[in-house]
Amino acid sequence: MEVSTRLIDFDGRQVTQSFVRDISQRKEAEQEAKASAERFTKIFRSNPAQQSISRLDDGAIVDVSNSWLTTLGFERDDVIGKTALQLGIAIDFDKSVRDQLIDKLKSGIPSHTFEGQLRSRSGEIRQYLVSAEIIELYGEDHLLLVSLDFTEQRDAERKVRELNEQLEQMVEDRTADLHASQ
Repeated sequence: MEVSTRLIDFDGRQVTQSFVRDISQRKEAEQEAKASAERFTKIFRSNPAQQSISRLDDGAIVDVSNSWLTTLGFERDDVIGKTALQLGIAIDFDKSVRDQLIDKLKSGIPSHTFEGQLRSRSGEIRQYLVSAEIIELYGEDHLLLVSLDFTEQRDAERKVRELNEQLEQMVEDRTADLHASQ
């Protein structure tokens, strides 16, 4: 219950006027909203995909997943309220690229996927496949980026290509040696 009380003049006397309102439904809705926000935060932060949420208007990061922090070598307090540019992690995702992405998403494209790179705190360049969406949080639009790190896969593919090139060169050299000795 919510009680509101005030003193009023009534026939020359001061009396107390009280209003009592049942706020059970509002309290239940507030508790459900809080529980829902807590569930979202747990799911968001524990997801193995690297995720970030930034404000649409200025790019300031409002939250990141634990895997984002682990992979890029940051603590949560280091990144909240800062932009990717301020953190020095954005390689190919400057303000103009971000603005173009947001324009595409606002034009009705439900999701946009692209490849990108981020620099970890230690300076290592990581390769990502990134999916972008605009989401609403607390009445404001935000940019949600869900990223899959494929740096090791890209490195392994490069090593396989290099080995194939070396093997091809060895076969060519051996074939040339055989022809020369005949």
